[in-house]
Amino acid sequence: MKTYTFFKKSKRSQIFIEDENGNFFRSAKDYSDSSIIPVTAEEAGTFRRITWTIQAETIEDARYKWVGEQIAARNEANEAKAVLENQQAEKRAALLKMAVIPTTIENLSLVLEHLNTQNWGTWNLPQMTIGYSAHQYDCDGKQISTITLDRPIEFCGRMETRFKSGSKRGHLEKYNCI
Repeated sequence: MKTYTFFKKSKRSQIFIEDENGNFFRSAKDYSDSSIIPVTAEEAGTFRRITWTIQAETIEDARYKWVGEQIAARNEANEAKAVLENQQAEKRAALLKMAVIPTTIENLSLVLEHLNTQNWGTWNLPQMTIGYSAHQYDCDGKQISTITLDRPIEFCGRMETRFKSGSKRGHLEKYNCI
């Protein structure tokens, strides 16, 4: 068995492989392309961002194992994301069934998520313990919903009234992202 080290120079970089003899190779970004090309140490670079070490008989076997691990990790992350989204949807549904929703940061976040899934023209705003106004904006193609409370609540150690569902940097900066 030989030891092969897989690494990237940056997040979107090619995959590089170093064998135990110090030889460098480059693999295609696309999992379906199994080509492995010898490269110089200068081309591979010295800064290694993400590193995996794999034991295998050949470099092709090592790449095959690496691809399998990457696909398994991606599938596991997607499953965890789906479970989290289902939990959030259940919390949102239970919250929206309430006659009056307590005004907390978590509840504001859930209400904003709900509002962001709908066009503002179809909104039926839920009643909360603190009065509020809600708006929706298009920020460079991304839909953003905001809530401005009539009375401030504590958020990160400060009393705040403006909250948003999330946006790109530089958009609606007067609002707190929750």
